[in-house]
Order: sequence, then structure tokens, then C-alpha cells
Amino acid sequence: MESDMNKKKLILIDGSGLIFRAFYALIRNPLRTTQGENTSAIFGFMRMLLKIIRDYRPDGLAIAFDVSRKTFRSERYPEYKANRVSVPEELLHQIPAIMELVKIMNIPALAIEGIEADDIVATLADKLKHDYDIHVLTGDKDLYQLVEDKIKVIAVTKGVSEVRILDRDGVKAEKGIYPEQIPDFLGIAGDSADNIPGVKGIGEKGAIALLEKYGSMENIYAHIDEITGANKAKLEASRDMAKLSKELAILRRDLDLGETADLNREVRLENIFNKELLARLKELELGSVIDEIHKMLALKQEKPVPGELPLKGSAAPEKKKSFGDTLFGEDKAFTADKDAELTALDGVYTLVTGQKTLDGILARIVKDKFFTVDFETNSGDPVTARIIGIAVSFEEKTGFYIPVMHDVPAEFDKTKVVDLFRPIFEDESILKNGQNLKYEYRILMNYGIVLRGIGFDTMIAAFLLDPTRPRYNMDDLAADYLNYKTIHYKDIVVDTKNRTLLDVPIEQVRDYAGEDADITLRLRNFFAPLVPKKKVERVLNEVELPLIPVLGEMEQNGIMIDVPYLNELSGRLDGWIRELESGIHGLAGETFNINSTQQLAVILFDKLKLPVFKKTAKGGKPSTDEETLEALAGEHELPRLLLKYRTYTKLKGTYVDTLPLLVNPRTGRVHTSFNQTGAATGRLSSSDPNLQNIPIRDEIGKEIRKAFIAAPGKILLSADYSQVELRLFAHFSGDENMLRTFHDGVDIHANTASLVFGIPLSEVTQDHRRVSKMINYGISYGMSAFRLAKELEISRTDAQGFIDRYFASFPKVREFMRATLEYACAHGEVRTLMGRQRPVPELKGKKVGDMKSLSHAERFSINTVLQGTAADIMKLAMIAIHREIKENFPNVKMLLQIHDELVFEVPPDEADSLTTMVKDKMEHAAVLKSPLVADIGAGKNWAEAH
Repeated sequence: MESDMNKKKLILIDGSGLIFRAFYALIRNPLRTTQGENTSAIFGFMRMLLKIIRDYRPDGLAIAFDVSRKTFRSERYPEYKANRVSVPEELLHQIPAIMELVKIMNIPALAIEGIEADDIVATLADKLKHDYDIHVLTGDKDLYQLVEDKIKVIAVTKGVSEVRILDRDGVKAEKGIYPEQIPDFLGIAGDSADNIPGVKGIGEKGAIALLEKYGSMENIYAHIDEITGANKAKLEASRDMAKLSKELAILRRDLDLGETADLNREVRLENIFNKELLARLKELELGSVIDEIHKMLALKQEKPVPGELPLKGSAAPEKKKSFGDTLFGEDKAFTADKDAELTALDGVYTLVTGQKTLDGILARIVKDKFFTVDFETNSGDPVTARIIGIAVSFEEKTGFYIPVMHDVPAEFDKTKVVDLFRPIFEDESILKNGQNLKYEYRILMNYGIVLRGIGFDTMIAAFLLDPTRPRYNMDDLAADYLNYKTIHYKDIVVDTKNRTLLDVPIEQVRDYAGEDADITLRLRNFFAPLVPKKKVERVLNEVELPLIPVLGEMEQNGIMIDVPYLNELSGRLDGWIRELESGIHGLAGETFNINSTQQLAVILFDKLKLPVFKKTAKGGKPSTDEETLEALAGEHELPRLLLKYRTYTKLKGTYVDTLPLLVNPRTGRVHTSFNQTGAATGRLSSSDPNLQNIPIRDEIGKEIRKAFIAAPGKILLSADYSQVELRLFAHFSGDENMLRTFHDGVDIHANTASLVFGIPLSEVTQDHRRVSKMINYGISYGMSAFRLAKELEISRTDAQGFIDRYFASFPKVREFMRATLEYACAHGEVRTLMGRQRPVPELKGKKVGDMKSLSHAERFSINTVLQGTAADIMKLAMIAIHREIKENFPNVKMLLQIHDELVFEVPPDEADSLTTMVKDKMEHAAVLKSPLVADIGAGKNWAEAH
């Protein structure tokens, strides 16, 4: 027997569970082939399999599948899993395809008639745990009972996108019980997903409490006389059912699986990722999966050089490697513990305390006309933060840190340092490079300094080059593109709540800050050649960099909040929520905790017998999320009330009760942050608070908007683009009918209704207009006939008829959509009018289908062109308006940008002139074939102005 140190790693996969999770993870936007075939489950299954192979580097793999619903458990208890709905047809046809792929990959697959996959996994794990380090990949809590010293669970979360490893203590921390207590827990609490009854009336919390005290179900019944109150009666009444429930929950570990020698088959890439697999994936049009395989098959990685985006953490190998070495050897592209492989602190960083050194730095900046700058501050709040030190860099692997507030001796007056830099910061000809320069811009506003000459921002450049990254902070960029491990703030400021850099030894601050400036310069030198190569220099230099001062000032301006009004609204919401609670309890026939998903699931699925649409990612229980409730709303009144209840409670917690807490005590305003890297389309997002999610049309949304008010003696002015994305549809398509509608000032929705319904414009009703509005916007988002039918509550045939008549009325719209997709398929990307690019690798090399059923990638490709161009136009308008405000409207403040709307604070006597200027700048921000129109209103609060 091998020692634990030398044991090989075997990963056992609950294949059926993974398939279901993959399918339902993309249920809203399923992945489809050009022929309309749903491949969501295949895609998700393969992506997770690749992730596991890449990240965990197993020596062996085995996958277990279910092959029948009738099992020994259903024979023992016929109601077992009887509540489950039939497997969707679109999922059913993918299961054989997945099993075929597993066979092609030479991965052992086990499926036994009448036996569940969980039992196969349990038997394998128990049989092989002495020879292997066992990891079980699953999203099913039932398999947690296998966890012990020699067996761990890789728990799948968030659909099939994330995993975490659970050992015995991890299971206890997550579930409140130890792995061996899972059957006891299910015996008492039951499992509505599998229709295991348990003890009626005792839920999960009650079961956990009993097991914490007594350890097992048998011990609970052995001490039944010690238990008092209702629980005792419930336990006694369900004694037999509890015993049966535990039996159903126990996984079998004694199955006869025959020989398992083939599990010793070495996991090597040439065996798994063979030509037959790639050919089959190509047939299934899973280009992104093929791309990922090619990355894993790469025999060598080129060292990152300016002009090429490397694989994450790639490095040039010293020798040609075998496929197995590439996967399990020292290649940094596939090493799980990548931080240990990264370069760290390889620069020379200087603490500036001498007058000559400081003078030399200032002189060199003026001479070079370019430098990298990074501020260290005493607060994370830019409204009040002060500079404690300035870091600069001119050359890679060097950095200088100039103390401003540190208690260190210096030959110069540290309090004068910021003033010494003032002329440099305000000199347009001296270009500044930074990482998120908006922060530096805001900090300098506290000193009355305007940062000019913004030459490069590495965060924004990284976003434009790859807008699909999850994060753009310097630490991640350095690791991914420079193969460098930075010093993290929390590494030197351990107690971040009570300490700052002023409490850290100056030598550590010097290295931390100097490295920040140095790495930012290295990132600039890495990204700069890529900007023209990727053809994003126009959107960088004409849109995003000029927008930095605009957003910096908007964030620093903030907006006033009517706190007393919000307190009053909170009271009203409390009353509405109580009414909804009463209605929900009345429909349920009992009082229960509406916010408890477990109790709600019992009401919906056990008591009301509503169908189970999907399971939760964590725990595998029937889901009660918003999508599920929307689907159930047509079945029963209760889900409709629940949706309203959740909307009210969410808005109350997110805005009504929270906004007063976000008011800055120094300014009396709320200062939201506008994020340039928050949406791949280029749209701005906001945070702290996120104002994008305030409902636009709902009454409650209007009530919340009333809380955003103007300062005394001022009013708010709102400027909103009218139907900008539809106007862009007309521009890009060049459709004469659509262009004529906009040029003539005709209501586009009424005109569409006239054409689609074949009636005169004068006979169009509000119902006609409502349908056509859904069609107009639905087409631009690639809505299928199935979805349109669902939204309008009509037959699919009628919905397809509407769509067909729409395209007959606006024939060039379909031509534009097809041309966009052909470009995406040819180049693997789409672009906006300003050149902003968004990769769509899923489409590269594919052929455009019949356009009747668009895949998720196809829909967002078309939407990116429209929404991304609208975002670019809005940003150009903001830049032009900001420039005009600085020159001619010193008493006006631009406050917010939400969706297609701008909000200003203005003296009443300047409202008319500002309206004229803003309308002109917005309507002439871009030259289009269709006219841009901005609607402007004013009022004492945002609701009145909007």
C-alpha cells in the first residue's frame, strides 16, 4: 500500500447530477447550434470536466450515470422521487451525446440498471479509498455522507461554474452536521427534492439541533423521553417513516461493480483530447470548448511579450514536454498553486527623503513629459481622503516613494510635496499613466488640483483589450500578464479596519507603493502596443480616457437625499409588506417564514403540489428563485404575491433603508461610483449604491426617485435619449421604412403596429402598440417566437407570424443582423460604431443559420453592437457637455448617468439655457442616418424631472 504522500488522486464524478446542473444553469439563455439544437448540458458538462482536469490534475477519473428511474429505493418506497417532473425533451437528447463524448475520451463510465449514480460513486469510493486520494465531484448533498479522512467532496456551486473542496469539517461548517450524520438528518428533516418524507413538522433547523445533542437518529429515539413539547409527539408519530427515510438516504457501498482495474488508466491528454473528440465537438458547434482544449494541448507557451496577450500565467518551457507533463508537470499555465510560481519583488524601490533626489524627480518628469503615478491615502473614501505619499516610476523595475504624511525625517517640507507636484499634475503636455486614474483625479480635487494630461490607464486598456475578464485590479493583471505576484495591501496592513499605511514600517510602504508604480508602468508597456493592434485606440483616446475627469467630478459631486422622506416611505413599505405577508399566509393556509426557502419550498411543492422546475445549486433542493416563481405565477396566485413581496423587501433593504446610511456626513450627499469596466458592452455601471437597478416604470421605483433631490435653491434636470437603440437599429440596417419613421417623427411603435397588424395608423390601439413595442425591442435582443409567445401570452404560431410580418415590413433589419453574425463568425468578435470590441469565440468558424432561433452568443453579439454603440454615444455626449459646463455653466453640476439618462443640478434661472445646450450636445454626439432625440424635463426631485 502506498503512503498517503504518494497516493494517486482519483476523481469520481456524479455524471447525471452534473448534466442536470449544466442544463438548468443556462435555462434562460440556452446554447444552441445553428440548427436550433440545445447543447447547454453538453457545453456545461464539458467545461466542468476540463476545469477539473486542468485544476486538480487527477491520476484517474471515473464517471457514474443514472440509467433508469426505477431503483431499489422506489421499490422500497414507491413515492421516492415520484414528485419529479419528466426530464425535458431538450435535455433528454443530450444525455446520449454526453455519454458518447465520455467514451471517446476513454474515461471509465459506469451505469447500472436500477442503481443510482450516487450508489456507484459510494461503492467505488469505499472500495478504492485505501489506494487513492479520493475526490467526489457533485452538487448533491447526499454524497456528502461519503466524506472522511480519505475521501473529500468537490462541491459544485453556481450552476457549473465554481467548485469548492469540502472535508469533514467543511461539511460541518456548511451543513451544521458531520458527513456521517447526513442520513440521520434526512431521516428526520426529509428531502422534498427526492420526496423523502422524514418526520412531519420537524425541519432542517430542528433536525440539526436534535443531532447536535444526540448524535444519531437511533440515539434520538433511545432518549425520546428526554424530548419535550411538540417535537416528541412528532417524532413518535413518524417513527416508522423516519426509519424508512434514513434507509432511503443511506448510500450503498457494497455493489458488485466487477473489475475496477481500468480506473488505473492514466489520465493523459493524448488519450482524452483526441482527434475523434475534436471532430465530434466541432459537429456540436462547441468552438469555445475546442479552444480550451487547444490551450491545454499546447506543447509550449511563449514568454509574454508586448504585442501578444498570453495564456494566464504562461511561461516559456525549457524543453518540449509530453502531453502528460504539460498537464501534470511544472508548466505554469496549468499549475494550481500559481502564486508559488510567480515572480515577486524584483524591482529597486527608493524612499525619497533628500532634496536633490526630489528635485531630480520633478525635473525628469518635466523633461520626459511622461511618468507613472500612484497615490497612497489615509482613507478608502475619495471624498475625504488625503495623500500620505506619492509613488512614481519612469523605468521598469524602479520606483520612488515620496512621503507626505509619514513620520520620517526628510530634507524637504513634506507638507509642501503635493503643491510641488501641482504644476505637473495640471500640465496637459505631461502625460500621466496610472491604474484607475479616476481615483487620483478625485483625490486631487480635495486639494483644488485638476489632473490634466491623462495619457494611459492600464485598468481601462485591459478592459478594452478583453472586456470579458472578471476583474481588472492591478494584482490580477500583474499575475495574468506579467507573471508577477504583487504585494497585497492586506499583506502589510493586517488590521485593515483600524490601521492604515501610516501604521506600517516605512520600508514596507516603500516597497508596496514603489512596486505599484513600477508594475503599473510595466502593464502600460505591455498593453500599449496591443491597443493599435486590437484597433481600440479610438475608443481609448476619444471616449474612455476623456471620460475619466467627467466621472471623477460626478462622483465627487454626489447627489442630495431626502432622508425624512425615505423614513416615511420605509414606514409605508412596511405596511404594504405586511399586507402581502397576510395574503401569502392566507393562500398558504398557514403561517410560515416567507424568507425561508426551505419552508417556502414545503408550501409550494409539498402542500400546493406545484411542479418542480429546477433544483438549487447548493443542496439540490427544489428552487424557489425568481425565475421559478415567474414560471409558477401562471399556476397559482401565491407565486405572484411572493414576487411582489420580494420586490418590495429588496427595494426597501437596498435603497429605502440603506440610502440614508450612505449619506456622507461631510457633504450631506450620496456619492455613487461609476464603473467604466463593469459591462462588456461598454455601458457604465454604478455601485455603492447601484442606481441602475431602481425600477423605471414601477410605482415603487418612482417613489424611490422622489428621494433624490436638488440642493436648496437648485432644481434637477433630466435628459434622456429617446429610443436610442431602435434608432441605432435603423442606422445600422439602413432600412428605409424605419429611417422614414424616425425622420418624420412618427411613433415607431404605432407605425410598427400598423405594418404588422395591417391596419391604418389611425386605428392602432394601445394594445396594438404594446405588442409592437415588445416586438421592436424583442427583435433587437434576438427574441425567438417561443419567448415572444410567452411574453405576450399568445400561441407560438401567432408570435412567429408577428416576427415574419415585422421582417417583411423592415427587410433590411434581418440583413443587418445576418451581416453582424457573419462578421462575428469570421472574426470571433463584434464591434461598435466607435470600434469597441467584444470577443465572441463561441461563434468563430461557425455558419449563420436560418435566424429563427438565435443562440445566446448570437443574441448578445447583435445586442453589443446596438447597446455598445449607444453607450459610446452617451459617453461622447457626456464629454462634450462636461466641457461646455466647465466653460460656460460654472454653477451647474452633472450628477448621474443611469441607462440612457443624465441628471444635472442647476440654478432655476439657467435651466432653459442648459436645456438648449444639453439637447444640442446629446443629439449631435454622433452622425447617424437616423436622428438622435433627447427628452428633457426638470423638477425639484428626480421623479419630477424624469
